[in-house]
Amino acid sequence: MRVYWPDEAIALLESGAVEELSLDHDLGDDERGTGYDVVLWIEKPWPFADSSRPGSSCTLPTRRRETR
Repeated sequence: MRVYWPDEAIALLESGAVEELSLDHDLGDDERGTGYDVVLWIEKPWPFADSSRPGSSCTLPTRRRETR
């Protein structure tokens, strides 16, 4: 699924349905929020000690720049 706004990405993460997350550099805008807001949400401590955070098991793929 593709989303265009940070609040949409956070809502999906909260639903627990996300298995893999890839943030593009142009998610959102300065008025409504950016991909950085999603990262801040992911980094926020989960207040419920007895349950895992929705989206906590999703993987964040990284791209490595090849060096020669």
